[in-house]
Amino acid sequence: MVQPDLIVVFAEHESIVTRSRIVGAPDLLVEIVSPSNRRHDTVLKLELYRRAGVGEYWIVDPEERRMTVYARSPEGLTELDAGHDEVTSPLAGGSVAIRHLW
Repeated sequence: MVQPDLIVVFAEHESIVTRSRIVGAPDLLVEIVSPSNRRHDTVLKLELYRRAGVGEYWIVDPEERRMTVYARSPEGLTELDAGHDEVTSPLAGGSVAIRHLW
């Protein structure tokens, strides 16, 4: 079992949220990379979320001052955008500025 730092479920999918857990794939997951768990956060979790059907997975890496967006495609979660200042997210409706994170 893995747990992201932030889970987003849109109102139209709120039926997957129960009192004790989420039953189904969230729309968006955000992971803030831990230096001690870098591979776990960027490889293992990505693969698990890809298989689970998550809509988007954002990896925020404070050490690298970088954010990477993986978005749902026919092949699963694929890297859509990565950057140090801004990234693009279909679910967020365009660009996401990340300057304030650093």
